[in-house]
Amino acid sequence: MKAATLEKLQQAARDGACRLVYLDEAGFSASPPVQRGWSPIGRPHCTVPQPHCRRSVLGALDYGANRLVHQTSKGSIKRPFVIEFLEEIAQSATPGQLTVVVLDNAKIHHAIEQDILDRWLFEHRMVLFHLPPYSPIHPR
Repeated sequence: MKAATLEKLQQAARDGACRLVYLDEAGFSASPPVQRGWSPIGRPHCTVPQPHCRRSVLGALDYGANRLVHQTSKGSIKRPFVIEFLEEIAQSATPGQLTVVVLDNAKIHHAIEQDILDRWLFEHRMVLFHLPPYSPIHPR
């Protein structure tokens, strides 16, 4: 059901009838975590900590315009950061045009107060569209 709806939304975005935005977050590090290692027989394995920094990125792809916007953070992405980013997406919309934001089921995507969701709908015509858990649906 959601796959069919998403296909219709993609077509509407290509036609300019709505704005379709895919949102997700990712983390990057210059020093990936050590999953495996080796050591000479009889000697314990040891790793040297790396002082490289980690960055988190919250990004949104405007499907119809084929435009990516993002924000970075030194720490983990938390709910207030997501809400602030979604607020910017809402405010950057064309007045009167429906904006649909596609999200996965991360806890931080669901923990948004109903009054904020209502305000986005009434002031900016923006709604959130959550993909099913473990969804194979990807933007084309």
